[in-house]
Amino acid sequence: MTDFEPQFTVVLRGYDVRAVDDWIDQLRAGGTAPARFRVVLRGYDTAQVDRYVEQVSRR
Repeated sequence: MTDFEPQFTVVLRGYDVRAVDDWIDQLRAGGTAPARFRVVLRGYDTAQVDRYVEQVSRR
């Protein structure tokens, strides 16, 4: 887990905000669920989320 609160930009087409936020909550609670998110209108920037997932997966 990281020591910072992730900040993601909301874009026209991006990952489902609720799904990403739920995944981060599960991760903080000790979960190890794989990060797979659907693309929706008005979601988190996919590149930013993918970069975050990659960072926390290396730990």
